[in-house]
Amino acid sequence: MEYLLDSRVFHYLPFTICPNTRKNIISIVMKIVTAADWLCKIRELQPLVENHPTLVVSEFVYTVLWLLSFFCALRYGSRYVYTWVGVYLLAIFTESIKFADESINVMFYSQTVLTIMGMRTPLYLLCGIYHTLFYTSYIIVKRIRLKWWGEAAANGLLVCLLSLPLQMMGTKLLWWQWYNGDPRLINTFYSVPLVVLAWYAVLGTSFSASLYLFRKGFLREEYDWKRFATEFFCVFGAALLAICLATLQYIIFFHILHDIFQIHSIFPLTLLLFVYAITVLKALLNSKMDYDLLDTGKDQLIEIPLGERCIRAFAEISIVAIHFLLHMLLAVFSSPENIISEGIHQAVGSCGEMEQIFSPFGLPLYRRKYFCIEEQQQKLFDLHCIPGGQLPEIVSGEPLEYYAICGTNFENRAGYITFICKPKACSCTKTMQHSDHRYGLKSLKNLYEKKLSGGISQ
Repeated sequence: MEYLLDSRVFHYLPFTICPNTRKNIISIVMKIVTAADWLCKIRELQPLVENHPTLVVSEFVYTVLWLLSFFCALRYGSRYVYTWVGVYLLAIFTESIKFADESINVMFYSQTVLTIMGMRTPLYLLCGIYHTLFYTSYIIVKRIRLKWWGEAAANGLLVCLLSLPLQMMGTKLLWWQWYNGDPRLINTFYSVPLVVLAWYAVLGTSFSASLYLFRKGFLREEYDWKRFATEFFCVFGAALLAICLATLQYIIFFHILHDIFQIHSIFPLTLLLFVYAITVLKALLNSKMDYDLLDTGKDQLIEIPLGERCIRAFAEISIVAIHFLLHMLLAVFSSPENIISEGIHQAVGSCGEMEQIFSPFGLPLYRRKYFCIEEQQQKLFDLHCIPGGQLPEIVSGEPLEYYAICGTNFENRAGYITFICKPKACSCTKTMQHSDHRYGLKSLKNLYEKKLSGGISQ
């Protein structure tokens, strides 16, 4: 950078800059470049197409769906646009939580064409996936004409349903890697942690409820474009409050039941979805079907011509259809064994070292600090594409974080195809069979006993 400034900038100036000023300018430019590099990292498309084609396809499709949702919001106008912005704020706040406490970070994304936040968040996640899940479900649920509390619960159920094929295929095709050795992620379904499915549900419910409460408290019934500052404040506050309410629900349903009482995650998840389903059923029984509930007012009933209603519904249905079709095709035609996923993954290091993770009630919870290659049991990837089949643990005195992992064959492709193409309820037994008890520990109690016995170093 110093050479470029000397040859391209300072050399052509009609005056001479003193050494101290020149040094200060170079320092400021370096800080700006470093910040810009952290904010957004660009990767060449050609190597990504060769090594990870399914990721390129998903990035393109979800970007298109993001644009489609944006154009639909613009077409509808009024509070649709602010709701769309609110989902974007929700995505930013949610993905920023991991920077507050490293122990909260349980997900490592593969590098895409555009990656932000220090190469830890792909852009299509913020500009694609969140709007496909949360904005689309919010608008669809609005069509059902429920009370606000019924809408919130229905929104959570729909977000959970929409996220399931995405989580299944994204995990198998190495769009991301789960933290290996975290007791919160032990119980899985098709290698997807059950707690993650629950998090999407509670986040969708919390956002819908928060948005209603803010608009109920600060806005009039009829939309007024002159109150744009208040409108933005409502979606901004709703995005923040949604995270708080989602965290509260997580503590009630998962931290207490799973982390403290060591109950399998399938039971808290089932209880959560059951409560939501009962709430939706009660709201359906109490709802009035005389009008069409739209978002043009705060939450009022508005009569809309039938043709206009069909056009508006078609946009959201198209987004959902493309979303499911993408994962159906990937389940049928993708070849995960040829995938090379490159990016910031779980740091490679000593297998025995543990770290304490965040607990709301101060419960001593621990997880393996580093990714242990010898004992990894995910079976989702290996190192067959790496020369020598091994990774160094230490690079320049630091644990290795940026490396490539290699995909593996479908163990049960028919199961993926059947589940995604024809969703149906799964029994607890099947979910138990897909539970991934990592690092050989069956419960938190085993982890503490192993730690106390001296078998694990901290």
